[in-house]
Amino acid sequence: MTYKSIFNFISILAVAVVFCIGCGNSGGNSNKPASLTGQWVDVNPKPGDAEEFELFSDGTAVLKEGSMTVSGTWNVVDKRFLITVSMGGTNVSQAYDYKVSGYELTLIDNDGNTSTCVKKGKLEEYKAKQVAAAEAERKRVIEQSLKQFVSVSGGTFTMGCTAEQGDECRSNEKPAHTVTLKDFSIGKYEVTQALWQAVMDENPTDFKGNDNLPVENVSWNDVRVFIQRLNEKTGKKYRLPTEAEWEYVARGGNKSKGYRFSGSNDIDEVAWYEKNSGQTTHPVGTKQANELGLYDMTGNVGEWVSDRYGENYYSSSPDSNPTGPISGSDRVYRGGCWSRDARLCRVSFRDDYNPDLRFINLGFRLALSP
Repeated sequence: MTYKSIFNFISILAVAVVFCIGCGNSGGNSNKPASLTGQWVDVNPKPGDAEEFELFSDGTAVLKEGSMTVSGTWNVVDKRFLITVSMGGTNVSQAYDYKVSGYELTLIDNDGNTSTCVKKGKLEEYKAKQVAAAEAERKRVIEQSLKQFVSVSGGTFTMGCTAEQGDECRSNEKPAHTVTLKDFSIGKYEVTQALWQAVMDENPTDFKGNDNLPVENVSWNDVRVFIQRLNEKTGKKYRLPTEAEWEYVARGGNKSKGYRFSGSNDIDEVAWYEKNSGQTTHPVGTKQANELGLYDMTGNVGEWVSDRYGENYYSSSPDSNPTGPISGSDRVYRGGCWSRDARLCRVSFRDDYNPDLRFINLGFRLALSP
């Protein structure tokens, strides 16, 4: 129960404390509703908070923190619940709002901080209910996220430094070469923080505040663990796309219109990048989709792919379903990001990092074989 460190006030300041928790009473009348009487336990007490408190029907109250006990009185006045603890004849007041639902009591202080209390003897039941609710929400997020896939028909395309890329190609994008791919599916969006949290029970990202922001600050090896856990939960075989698969869909697959960026020759239409991002990520799917209905293939966060990196791999790459060099330490990422200029967001641009490194501009999307 959030009591503004009541016992700290008592021991340090030697003052009396008055606490106010709003309730459903109206007007200037005072009362002692039965819904508030009984023993309550804070489910997550903070240091200095009362761990337990008991409200009696005669208006008396007892608050406990560890071995310390304080007695007082309580009352409801003008939709506010007053609990008064007197020491030295001095009172200090603090206001709260509240809601009772079954055996749960929610308390909200003047700063908007919320605490949850339950009737004594119901704590384990409450915790079990919270675990079940969290698991149900986890399943919902995973199921909803994994519905957002696009089926991609295989085909043949030219990979690498093609004509529309102009004179900005780097040497590792050459030579342009023909690649044929099988059918597969790929995520419509970059993996979000919501999905990562549902699978991993933590959020490593630097940019927080919206669950639909792409997850970032994850290494290639972190992603491998994520995919392993996701597959254990779903019984499917999700994976990272290969570099060739990634470029094929970034170009629009068999619906390609030959754009320089994924979905347009105007990068501002399809991407969050250096000049428009405000130096932060943005919720997935807020720019225009490409020809296949995929979002953020250009910009927002760079995307890990499965392949090892080879500077000259294109000179010897297989022409059918290539999966990258068989040796090498670094892994490829594609797509540019919020912190890079347009030149580094082209559909043929490729770069590499050590698979253990994490960056706040690097995430991923999922692929799935038929």
